[in-house]
Amino acid sequence: MSTFSKTNLASNGSHKLARTIDNLPLKSTSAFVALVLAGVLVLPQEGFAQSVEWDIISDGTTVTGGTGVWDTTTSNWTADSGSTNTTYTDGDAVTIGSDPGIVTVTSTVAPGSLTFNHNYTVNGGTIDNSNATGGDLSIVSAPALTVNINSIISGANTVTFTGNELTLGGANTFTGAFTNAGGTVSLSGSLASAVVNGNGGSSTSFNNNGSINGAVTSDGTFNNNSGSSIIGAVTNTSGTFTNDSSVQGDVDVDGGTFNNNLTITGAVDNDSVFNNNAAGVITGAVTNTNGTFT
Repeated sequence: MSTFSKTNLASNGSHKLARTIDNLPLKSTSAFVALVLAGVLVLPQEGFAQSVEWDIISDGTTVTGGTGVWDTTTSNWTADSGSTNTTYTDGDAVTIGSDPGIVTVTSTVAPGSLTFNHNYTVNGGTIDNSNATGGDLSIVSAPALTVNINSIISGANTVTFTGNELTLGGANTFTGAFTNAGGTVSLSGSLASAVVNGNGGSSTSFNNNGSINGAVTSDGTFNNNSGSSIIGAVTNTSGTFTNDSSVQGDVDVDGGTFNNNLTITGAVDNDSVFNNNAAGVITGAVTNTNGTFT
């Protein structure tokens, strides 16, 4: 007869079990399986993704945000509204809020999603999007909040932001597209991926103060500010695109207004409104089919 002790079943450094069983005799594997299926026996949840909230003080009563370290060994999280603290596991749906602060990533973490309920800055390490829920790392901020992510975001999946204001300051290497689905995004670092500003006519703004290595599609407000660069092609479908720096790919204006105040290395195809202002230089061919070009 086999036995499973409370220590074997209930002890877990990362996650608490719903119930424990002390010295439960099990005559066969089938009996063990039957108990699990009946909900009598709850297995350890080591490595099981769940929803966790940033909680840097383990007082057993409240969720307290603030400044701390994000890794896979420090118990700066709670899965039960502050009753107990636990560690983060890759794939967890992460919520950071309660109080403002600075979160320092000390290694590589791979959350399923990121939600911010207060003003936060995330520094250091790498945020890998390989465990993103549904293949898309969703970054959400509550209204009127500002979130700064200076960590490197890596991986092959896409990243989507929805919220108020997000600043990306890292040298991001993820290759799936970045979508600003609702809010204001400012890039001070770099993106290796394509950028979609707007998601079906939503009101969005993108301020590029860094480098975008992929193509850009915009139906909101896009500012390619002085000192920045876009390596790929640009398609403007609505809204206003202002280039005060360098676009190295072709520019296709299908809708809205494009204001060129500096350099476009590629060709221009205009079907809407294109203003090539005094300092504007276009190296490639210009095609003005059904639009207004000045």
